[in-house]
Amino acid sequence: MIFSVVLVTAFFVQAIAGLLNGNVHTGTTSSPDGAVLPQTLAQLVVELDKRVNDLQTKVNALEAEKQTYIAKNIQLETKSSTQEKKLESLQQILHQQIASVLSLETKEEFCNAFSSQLNDSLQNLTTDHEQLKTNVEDMKNLSLLPMKNDIHNIKEHISNILAAQGSFSRNLSHTQNDLHDLFVHVHQEKPGFTAYVDGSFDAPGTIILPHVYSNIGSLFDPNTSVFTADRTGLYGFYLGIECVDIGTKIVNLVRDGSLIGHAACFPQSGVPSYGSSFSVQHIEKGSKVWAKESYDGGSKRIELRGKTTLSGFLISS
Repeated sequence: MIFSVVLVTAFFVQAIAGLLNGNVHTGTTSSPDGAVLPQTLAQLVVELDKRVNDLQTKVNALEAEKQTYIAKNIQLETKSSTQEKKLESLQQILHQQIASVLSLETKEEFCNAFSSQLNDSLQNLTTDHEQLKTNVEDMKNLSLLPMKNDIHNIKEHISNILAAQGSFSRNLSHTQNDLHDLFVHVHQEKPGFTAYVDGSFDAPGTIILPHVYSNIGSLFDPNTSVFTADRTGLYGFYLGIECVDIGTKIVNLVRDGSLIGHAACFPQSGVPSYGSSFSVQHIEKGSKVWAKESYDGGSKRIELRGKTTLSGFLISS
């Protein structure tokens, strides 16, 4: 899972590296323990933020330049209005002069020529005004839209990198938790016990082993001599018996009442006899295991002596 996340992160880093014109070396963005990658990603985000700020500064400069052109346009419009007013004043004067010299044809020709010149001047001013408007509109659209699109795309890339970094951090945290759980599982203390008879035991039914050499997890009850599994897993059990007197003695190893092993001994007069059994069983959580007498074939009850032991331990869960 970590390897997949690293590949995805490398892909995003290579994409941004192209945008940065080779200023960030993608070869330093991964390491076996994943420690360098978050630092490199953080540096990359800072670099991209710097580039965005630079682009924003250029946009602001263009906006200021556009405002300057607009101010000039307003000045020209004001100047044009002033000239129009002057033109109106001149036309009024012209009309007065025409009225005063209607009798003179030369004055009429002069007025016509003068009026034509004024009309030409007014047309030139109108043409200049329209050209200035066109220049202002061109400045409004000059590079602003492409640059805004670039800024938007860069912000999206930064957002994707931050999302990938967050996903990587979460996956890394989950992996660390899994490793911790695995470590605990591997190194946790596994339950096990060894109990024995101190002296002799000759009662029927469950064999009581009241003494313990070990009882890891406290799952064996010395009073009842019953082991209770606290988890499902593979367990190993050993039963060893020491018999005295004459005859045959069989002791069963049972799980929840079902036979899973047995030990038998055949003592002779004055000579102890020994029997043993080892059993590996899959035990469910809550299941119980104990030893009980199955057969006693002596002329009198055959005693179990101090070398009678019962052991059990978890192999794997």
